[in-house]
Amino acid sequence: MTVDGVFKEEAAQILTKGVEQNSSDEKALEGEPRDRKVDHLMAIVGVIILLFCVLAGVAMIMMIRDVSDFNGKFENLSQWIYYCSLLKAQSTEIFLSLLHAIFLVPTGRRTITCVEIDTEVARTQKLIERMSEGLSYFLEGKDEVPAILGENEHMDVMLTQPSCIILQENSSDWHQLYQCAAISNQSD
Repeated sequence: MTVDGVFKEEAAQILTKGVEQNSSDEKALEGEPRDRKVDHLMAIVGVIILLFCVLAGVAMIMMIRDVSDFNGKFENLSQWIYYCSLLKAQSTEIFLSLLHAIFLVPTGRRTITCVEIDTEVARTQKLIERMSEGLSYFLEGKDEVPAILGENEHMDVMLTQPSCIILQENSSDWHQLYQCAAISNQSD
């Protein structure tokens, strides 16, 4: 053997402190199985991590689905609020238009501030038609806006049931008469 061959053999030997290695010990170490408890523990930890990842994925998918549902409901709610605000503005405009027409009649004059009664009445009728159309959009839906009726049972009761009923025997109660005369109760 040459010097290089000796160095190669020494370099291939396992380094241990104070124990000489022979070829039979090396073969025994190579064939010895690892500790089975460690293998079982690693398998259990792997299954637990895999189970956690699967559960986290399922939870994420459920959250995304719920957020998507709530986003759709929020979009509908914002569109319904928009129609409600239009209806409120239109009802106020109708009320003022009617008030204007009513105050023109007692004076006996057909015009006041350059407005004729007939013009004001025609304007009020157009406003009522627009409000009726907006109310049908709100209640029954239109194109991309779904109907509010049928969306929520409590909301359906509020929108369809009369909120003010005057009984004949209590008709002298001024508070009830005033409450029922409010413009919000004049939908029927």
